[in-house]
Amino acid sequence: MFIDSLGRDRIRWPRSGTLNVCLHASMFHKSTSAMHVNNLKEILQPIVLGENKKAVTIICDGGPDWTPRSTPNLMNFGRLWRDLNLDILILTSYAPGHSRLNPIERSWAPLSKWLTGVTLPIALEASPWVEFVGLSEDEIRKRKAEVLDEACSKCSKYWEGKTIDSFPVRVKCIKSLGEGQSNDHEVLKTMANSSAQKLRGDPQLTNCRSEYQFFVRHLTRKTYQIEFVKCTRLDCNHCSKLGIQAVNFFGFLREHGGMVPTPKPSKVYSGHYDTLLNTAKMHPSVDFQEYLPSLKGKRQDSCRESSCRYVFNSKADEKRHNLLMNHKKK
Repeated sequence: MFIDSLGRDRIRWPRSGTLNVCLHASMFHKSTSAMHVNNLKEILQPIVLGENKKAVTIICDGGPDWTPRSTPNLMNFGRLWRDLNLDILILTSYAPGHSRLNPIERSWAPLSKWLTGVTLPIALEASPWVEFVGLSEDEIRKRKAEVLDEACSKCSKYWEGKTIDSFPVRVKCIKSLGEGQSNDHEVLKTMANSSAQKLRGDPQLTNCRSEYQFFVRHLTRKTYQIEFVKCTRLDCNHCSKLGIQAVNFFGFLREHGGMVPTPKPSKVYSGHYDTLLNTAKMHPSVDFQEYLPSLKGKRQDSCRESSCRYVFNSKADEKRHNLLMNHKKK
């Protein structure tokens, strides 16, 4: 806890820690939320299991492979919440134009500095790139993978073992042709753009749709934030069997409808928002409205089903959500 410049009590949260860097060649691995989730599982699992941490907040930059506004991203991060057996997972991003406030942005400067003057080879000594002429497509692909993997390995040697804010830097190099990177991101994109008939006729899409419905039952979806929270329903196979461990935090969430309180403009300090502690104290009632400056006082359209807390970011998103949830238009 600390007191801010306006004299208000604030909760101090960590702004630094161990930096994990995952290197891969975009020629072989697209940067998608599915890939990020694979990497996050490896990073978070020892912490979740070893330190019994059941609440995780991810602050992202809002890019296409991280944005909470994407249906495939919602699915992939829902899987992270489910597979790690977290009590709550929050994925949030700063407003457009404010990603510089993300703590990760402070780490790029030292990483870049450590690579000053470094030249990454465009070929291996044993198999120069220029010797690709006359090789089969599979052999060329294999040679390129070797070159790019060597480049990633060389980068890692300049970073591994270094420290930022007294915390270590850890580097993972993902093999270009390696296995173990589960990724059905394209299937999720297909599901998000399929008709009702196609969803019913394709077993894989049907299963993905069922997953989506499960995640939405545990979801609060706001404009720039999604929250996955365990429920207390006895008929929920996931939550009833695995239970809730962060009991005190869940008591706090229940006072606010099972979600993190929405920040509200301060009535005392013009141009500022109430802190989380002030919001919890002064606005105990459930309020799904977001007070974003870009909305200019308007309330966003949201799902009209009483048990669904889902804010739409477009008419297409509304149509997609109602189709996947089997909601009838009201």
